[in-house]
Amino acid sequence: MIVFTTPIFSLKAERIDLILEPEPVFDKTAVMALMRDFSGKNIFRLSTTEIFHALQSNIRHIQSVQKTLLLPDGIRVKVTSFGPIYRAFIGDEVFLLTKNGQLIVDIPEIEISALRIHNLVSDPQ
Repeated sequence: MIVFTTPIFSLKAERIDLILEPEPVFDKTAVMALMRDFSGKNIFRLSTTEIFHALQSNIRHIQSVQKTLLLPDGIRVKVTSFGPIYRAFIGDEVFLLTKNGQLIVDIPEIEISALRIHNLVSDPQ
């Protein structure tokens, strides 16, 4: 079928529209770099599952991915994280602990009250 073989439907990096929820728990530059690996692929052959696995293998706190085609050569990808529930202070570093048990770097320290992040403070003893 011509839809799968024509270069008209090849994904262009500048046509990747990225939506991150909640955005502060993602490094948008890193996610976009992973998405650019799909450049040149036919947008009709690019599956949501393929995108999920590629992102999730590098970013462990991803809960879901949704893909929408932007014809003729783009996609909109909505990436949702497991919600962060705790801020953990480990040594001099600050992390967020997500609902799926992943520690992620607090980028930057998130102060969004809607996320309801609680502090975990390590005992100095």
